[in-house]
Amino acid sequence: MRNPSLGTRENCPNFKGVKVARPRKPTIQLKATGQFRQDRHAGREHEPKPGGEPIPPDRLSLEAKQFWDKIVPDLISCGIATRLDSELLAQLCEWQATYCEILSSDGDQYRKVILLSCAAKSFNAIASKFGLTPVDRAKLSVAAPRKLDPIDEFLKLRLEKQNEDRH
Repeated sequence: MRNPSLGTRENCPNFKGVKVARPRKPTIQLKATGQFRQDRHAGREHEPKPGGEPIPPDRLSLEAKQFWDKIVPDLISCGIATRLDSELLAQLCEWQATYCEILSSDGDQYRKVILLSCAAKSFNAIASKFGLTPVDRAKLSVAAPRKLDPIDEFLKLRLEKQNEDRH
């Protein structure tokens, strides 16, 4: 049972009558989930529209890079991931690599379960933002894949060539 002396919205004088607004959803998310309404959201034409493809950071571990190569192309083809998502996608890939590393490690089972739980929770929190869980994917309604801008295609090929030259 909750301690009634704790400050909650119901019994705290500072919160009485205060309405907390929900965070504003981006227009692309409203359209993807079918919640966009012209009468409510008409003034959002100047909202930023990021483009380009995500670029994997050099610091990714081998396992994280392999996971990147596995999921990011699908996110790009669906129009979900852009260049601005690179860091968040890198974190997602590193959490997946961490999870696999913990799973294959030896040691104290209790500690292992706690670490696996932490890694899975962090992975799922990020994965849901990209529609990588079945529930979150069901909420999305994505437009047909768009063709790459010629400049982005050129930059992608150039980056791949630079990465090949480094290795």
